[in-house]
Amino acid sequence: MGLVSHHRAATVYDSELEATFARRFDKLNSPWHLERETEVVDLQEVVMIPDFAFRHDDGRVRLLEIVGYWRPEYLARKLTRLREAGRADLLVAISERLNVSRDEVTDLPGEVIWFKGRLDPKAVLARLDATD
Repeated sequence: MGLVSHHRAATVYDSELEATFARRFDKLNSPWHLERETEVVDLQEVVMIPDFAFRHDDGRVRLLEIVGYWRPEYLARKLTRLREAGRADLLVAISERLNVSRDEVTDLPGEVIWFKGRLDPKAVLARLDATD
């Protein structure tokens, strides 16, 4: 029938960590606009959908994947997919509470942001602004 709601669709987050990050990032009043799971990275047999995409007013796009889950199999699979993606525009935020050493992620193509507890939106914004 072509009916469209005048209400904006609610964004569903996988975790409180993601929801809190998004709320805090939106308060920064940045030229980077945050989008939830809008980009698809083709890995041939599977796809990866990063947690967030950032779109700058000038057209630049950067991606963010937050690694906050601890199971060894999950971590191994996640790190393998990040390597396979080969995307230098993909920031990877990793909780220091996980059993991941800095040596294990030195070969990731994108930049790694380590965090404790909550992911600081200002730290992410600084990395976004530091890139071309």
